[in-house]
Amino acid sequence: MNFIFDTPEARTEATFIATKFSEEILSGKNPIAADALEAAHYLLSFSKDEHELNAALAVICHAAERDKLDELETVLLHDCIDASRNYLYLDMLQKRKPESKPELNMLSTFRKSLYTTEHGTTLTKQQKQIIEKFKESKRLVVSAPTSFGKTMAIQEIILQMKYQQVAIVMPTIALMSETVAKFKANPNFSHFDIINNTSSASEKPHKIFVLTPEKLDLLLDEDKDLKFDFFAMDEIYKIQDDKDRRAVFSSVLYTLITSGADFYLIGPYFKRFSENFLNRTKSAFLRYSTEIVQKEVFNLTEIENGETIRLGNTSFTKAKTDATNIKRISQALNDQKIFYYKDTRGVETIAKNISANTKADPDEKSSELIKYIAESISEKWSLIEYLKKGIAFHHGAMPRHIQSEIVDFFNSEKIHTLVCTTTLTEGVNTTAKNIIILSNEKGTDKLTGFDYKNIKGRAGRFLHHFTGRVINLVEVPEDEKEEILFHYFDSQDLATDEILRIEDKDLTTEHKQTKNLITQELEKAKIPLALVKSNKYIPIEKQLALLSVLRQNPYLIESIHFLGSYPEKEKLSTILQLCHSYLFSQKEHTDKNFPLFELDRLVKFHIYHHPSIKQMIATQSGKSEDTRIRNAFKLIARYFEFSLPKYLTCFSSIFNFAAKEIGKKEISLSWIITLLQYGFESPQAIALKDSGVPSDIIAKLEQSLADCTSLEEIKIRIRLQPKLLESLSEYEIRILHKHI
Repeated sequence: MNFIFDTPEARTEATFIATKFSEEILSGKNPIAADALEAAHYLLSFSKDEHELNAALAVICHAAERDKLDELETVLLHDCIDASRNYLYLDMLQKRKPESKPELNMLSTFRKSLYTTEHGTTLTKQQKQIIEKFKESKRLVVSAPTSFGKTMAIQEIILQMKYQQVAIVMPTIALMSETVAKFKANPNFSHFDIINNTSSASEKPHKIFVLTPEKLDLLLDEDKDLKFDFFAMDEIYKIQDDKDRRAVFSSVLYTLITSGADFYLIGPYFKRFSENFLNRTKSAFLRYSTEIVQKEVFNLTEIENGETIRLGNTSFTKAKTDATNIKRISQALNDQKIFYYKDTRGVETIAKNISANTKADPDEKSSELIKYIAESISEKWSLIEYLKKGIAFHHGAMPRHIQSEIVDFFNSEKIHTLVCTTTLTEGVNTTAKNIIILSNEKGTDKLTGFDYKNIKGRAGRFLHHFTGRVINLVEVPEDEKEEILFHYFDSQDLATDEILRIEDKDLTTEHKQTKNLITQELEKAKIPLALVKSNKYIPIEKQLALLSVLRQNPYLIESIHFLGSYPEKEKLSTILQLCHSYLFSQKEHTDKNFPLFELDRLVKFHIYHHPSIKQMIATQSGKSEDTRIRNAFKLIARYFEFSLPKYLTCFSSIFNFAAKEIGKKEISLSWIITLLQYGFESPQAIALKDSGVPSDIIAKLEQSLADCTSLEEIKIRIRLQPKLLESLSEYEIRILHKHI
């Protein structure tokens, strides 16, 4: 075929040649690359179809990963990269093959300069399109695969648009920490304060707040005058799909868009975004499906037992059982690998089985982390034994700082194998070359096509790999989401507390009627609107039910009433019982892991005895140490740090309103709420905890940092008095500096 003129027939033929080359690579053959590279160059020069462009990128990625290319193939590969306008491929190629230094001609050098910003950043073709579209619209939603460079565009948008007050909303602590580190490492942002907590008081005019939705929500409530020029929100699909956090994601998004700020919302694998949202906010939408990092997919369900599967330069023979296949895959793959499984216990069991078939790491690359875990959490935790062999598990029932350390150790190749739930595969960036799917479920739900694409997308990382490898041990669906909806604008089923927060212009006629009924009901009952509106994420009917009980039982108010900072234990038990009966969500009300009597016992132990993490673990029910550790950290993350402070804050406001009606003084639960939320009550400890510093490190520093009321003061005192850190190990000091 003569690839000179642009015709449908030529594009079809070129796509066939490009696709056949990639398929032969995957099947273990060693095809000649020249014809495929010529076909790819033609598609990159003439086609605008994403399927055809993806076929061309696949040729680039597979050719770049080959051990040997002849002189013609090398020249053609460089020409294809030039035609793709993704000049970062050249940097990756030189890193992979230092002897293959790419030589650009004058025209190619000029074209590359068009994709290099004044700040020294080389953009991909798609990133440049995104930034140009953003400059045009100022409000942009982007759907694109993982490893596409969506988040990399955030920095350039801020610099080119000269924004001063910025909020970046990240879904996880791990992503938040990673983003903070990237901004701090970029000298172009030296004039910005990069803030990852709610207690910093900065005098700089340029600020970038990098926070989770929960932290930003708290900050916006505390500082009503805080305004942003621009905000970005990652993993935007969570406004629809995250059952536990959808409410706070949506509330924060609504608050920010109604402030008038410019925005950039990003996420993977959805075809459309809410038309109501796009129209009301006058925002634009871009969708990409081309994979900058190509995926090599091996479906073991389609392969006969006993058949050999080639994985790059290695291979293994498919066995009858998953357990044997997991063992063989683990031993065959030398690159970083992540095994996905549906639930916490299964993840730990699989890590145990892989560890049993793996030799100990003679270099003890994880010795620092092992020692830290043994001293701060438990020397009996099975994770320690696995780390000795370069293996770890990762799930939601782990301390967040340990999750973060595990990811860092994995990315620095001190750990080679991770077994995880979706905590790691949804919005955490790793250097994993390989993703192995062991389950087609997520918890008790079926894995959707979107879930699978999102997990699959974590295989291979741009700037580290040209291709990622996905091995499916189960049958999995694969599809993009048809549309992401914003339920504030799209749903007929809004919670009552949400209806009150939404401006009238954004409510449907039916919701306006509901809002009027709520207002009338409150007026009739002589309840201020501001009272129930302040208790976010708790339905108004629950609040009114609690208030009704207190009004009808004045003796109950008398029995609970206390003076001072905290109530007696019996009174706290009554408060918790009322919260459990009237304010808890259905899911938490029926939580068999933490029934009321168990919560009551553990809350009082935490409040009145100030236990260490080790002591809290020891009080948990469970036969094994691993079970007790899981339970302790589930309790802390789900109830102490999130749910109970919300319920107790609501209870306090409702109770004080009822008490005032009968002439009683207000009570304060702020001390208890602070202890639950942070584990400490001093301002210096709270500032450190708010920045992500682990509790065990805070406990060692709290007294020496007395009188410090902000993170800025803490940093200055440590700089002026470095001996304050003598109680910490070198590893703990690194953790401290990582967070502050």
